[in-house]
Amino acid sequence: MAENVTGNIHSEEATVRIGMNIVRRIANSPGLLVMVFLTTTTVSSILYMIAEGTSFFDSVYWSLVTATTLGYGDFSPQSVFGKVLTSFLITFTLFVLIPTITANVAAWLIVNRDAFTHEEQEQIKDSLTEVLALLKAEAPSKLD
Repeated sequence: MAENVTGNIHSEEATVRIGMNIVRRIANSPGLLVMVFLTTTTVSSILYMIAEGTSFFDSVYWSLVTATTLGYGDFSPQSVFGKVLTSFLITFTLFVLIPTITANVAAWLIVNRDAFTHEEQEQIKDSLTEVLALLKAEAPSKLD
């Protein structure tokens, strides 16, 4: 019995690890983030269209306005399912998707602005080697 429980724990840990790797891959890929946003708006549009009986254009409009947290109020859900869908869409985009996209853009800006080129890194390494050689020549016992 204990072996079965241990096997299930390891299986659950592996599943969680795989899930976290997928989330990390999506979070670090601008293309996958765009796909998640488009998929989210498309699926929520279709579900809203079915739940509320609106046209596809109106449901896409509702989905984009809701997902971007603009919320004009010209379309609002009347059914319970539509209200739950709206809540999930706002929560997902506000607390997961928008911060992930913002962090991705910020990381891209920071990395590209401050990164050394390969040549610059090699020059720094050579300069440090020269400085260390000079310091060792001046005071060999202190650096060893």
